[in-house]
Amino acid sequence: MSVLEPKDLGKEAIILSEKNLATTSIDSSDGLAKSLTDLLHSNPRKNIGFEILFNEELIDEEAFRYSEEFKISLENLVFNGGEEFIHIFTIDPNNYDSALKTIKSQKGQIFKIGEVIQENKIYYLNKSERIELKRSGFEHFK
Repeated sequence: MSVLEPKDLGKEAIILSEKNLATTSIDSSDGLAKSLTDLLHSNPRKNIGFEILFNEELIDEEAFRYSEEFKISLENLVFNGGEEFIHIFTIDPNNYDSALKTIKSQKGQIFKIGEVIQENKIYYLNKSERIELKRSGFEHFK
């Protein structure tokens, strides 16, 4: 897990920034749900949101074991766990292939986890359900 074995994915952030391929960026160290909410609220266009595909193939095997051992839902771990050094980006769909090619050429990785939508909410898709994601994650000043 990232808490025990952090992996810095910072080179992707630098590459996408230098090539002007990312339209927004934030790290997910306070939890994916909070990071997405922060992106949503920091955007001057108020009619945007996110639809995240809950893709178990992108979840580390250790998270599955932790979820089972401590009886914490996998969704809770994915959306509210933090401490990792993973960057969350939005990339214009017209630039996605270029961004992917650029990152791969530098031996980096990016993963598509969802899409920007024209609604001021965050949803995740899990199998056939579309579930609204509520803000949670680490709060520094509470």
